[in-house]
Amino acid sequence: MATVKSGILGFHNMAIIDPTTQELVGGGLLKITDSVNIDFGETVAALKGGDGNHPYSTAVVDCNSSVTIPVKEFPVGMMSLLNRSTAVETTAETTGGFSTPTNVTGTSVVAATTGITAVVSATASGTLKEGIYILKAASATTLNVYAYTDFSCLALESDLTGLVNGTPYTITTGTATAITEIGMTVTGGSGTIGFTEDDTAVVTIRKINTGYSDVPVQDCVTSQYYTVFLFFQPTPEGALEYLKLYRCTVSRGAHSAPIRDYHSTEITLSPTKDHSNDYEVGSWHRTLG
Repeated sequence: MATVKSGILGFHNMAIIDPTTQELVGGGLLKITDSVNIDFGETVAALKGGDGNHPYSTAVVDCNSSVTIPVKEFPVGMMSLLNRSTAVETTAETTGGFSTPTNVTGTSVVAATTGITAVVSATASGTLKEGIYILKAASATTLNVYAYTDFSCLALESDLTGLVNGTPYTITTGTATAITEIGMTVTGGSGTIGFTEDDTAVVTIRKINTGYSDVPVQDCVTSQYYTVFLFFQPTPEGALEYLKLYRCTVSRGAHSAPIRDYHSTEITLSPTKDHSNDYEVGSWHRTLG
């Protein structure tokens, strides 16, 4: 009687596990990947000598221990794990958000009496254009606004300088002024406005959102070991297979950001022997259909 041939289909998902708590880390089940490379390839030494071409003996003397997984999804947990840092996460901002305007060059732009106040607001619901903006004194009473990017569909007056507004905004005492291009309102100080020309301040705007995060990219630090499961697609015969790696370091690779395609990066697993599992590296598991 013929037997069913046993094949392994392609990658399904990866799960990175904290070996102490047995809980998922690194952003949950990672599924959006390209082809995974599992390299346990061995190196063979050949005993040769004299004038013969064939070896007298051969022996396996080394093996690789690396798994490379190109991923196209970037949950905050994975970004934190790969950058060895703790993310700052917030809940939804139903009206958007701002950083506090901060003076960069000089001190006259943000000044409670003679400049603008440190409190800014949205001009109207849904008008905020996310980005990082420089507020620059054009004269003693006027400001220009410059942008670092137009990625929020912002119409710039100049790509060369990042100028946002066509006409400088006049700031008057105690009066709210709407910078309509970016949806932000600033308010003049309580006294006579007196900017120093070319002084600058910076402010960051976030559009209405369901939450945001910042992940620090930290210097190289000592990493910990993780248990990693690599699950493979079910076969038509109903077989299920996974590879469990008992003890791995998890490291980041290069990022790729091609035009008109999704960003990707590589995760590299470096399995080691695990003393708590008879010094084995891992195990292949198969449940037949």
